[in-house]
Amino acid sequence: MFIEHIGPLIYRSLWSEMLDDRKFYFPITATEPAGAGERPGGIPAMQLRRWRAVGPAEAVTMDKDEPFVGEQSPRIALDGAAPRGIRQTGLSVEEGKEYVGHVWLKGTPGTTVQVALSWGAGADDGQTVSIAHLTNRYAEFPLRFRAKAVICHESAPVNWPICSRQVASRNPGFLSG
Repeated sequence: MFIEHIGPLIYRSLWSEMLDDRKFYFPITATEPAGAGERPGGIPAMQLRRWRAVGPAEAVTMDKDEPFVGEQSPRIALDGAAPRGIRQTGLSVEEGKEYVGHVWLKGTPGTTVQVALSWGAGADDGQTVSIAHLTNRYAEFPLRFRAKAVICHESAPVNWPICSRQVASRNPGFLSG
C-alpha cells in the first residue's frame, strides 16, 4: 500500500506526531526561517514547526560531539537568573484530553528541568512537569498533561517549552535533549 505524505496527512494524523523535528535535524534559532510558505507551482507547503530558543539564542547550541540521535542534539547553557531552553508553538489540544509522552534528557547533576504545555498567557493556562535527578547519561522521563481548553493551532498557538534554571552551584551547567 502506498500513502503519499501530503501536508499533515501522515505526520499529524495517522502517526499522531504532535511535535515536528523531534530528532533536531534543523538547528535551533531565535527567529522564524525566511521563505516558508509555498512550493513551486503555488501549492501551499506544510509549515514545519521549528524549535526556538527560550532566553538568549546563544545559550542554545547544537552538540555534534555526543548527540542523542542523528547528527546533533540541543545543548543549553543554563543560568540561575532566568529560564533557558527550547520551545515549539502551533500545537492543537482538546479540552479534557490527556497527552502522554516522554523526553530524553541528560545534564549537570542537580539541574531541574521543567517541561510545560501551555495554551494561553494566564497563570492557569498550562501545566508543568518538573524533572530532577539528571545525570551525565541520557535517560527517559515520562510526561503527562491534561488540556483545560480547546486550541486549534491556526487560531492560537500552544507552547511546548522545555526550560530549566541552574540550581546555585559552581558549575555553569548544561542540559541536552
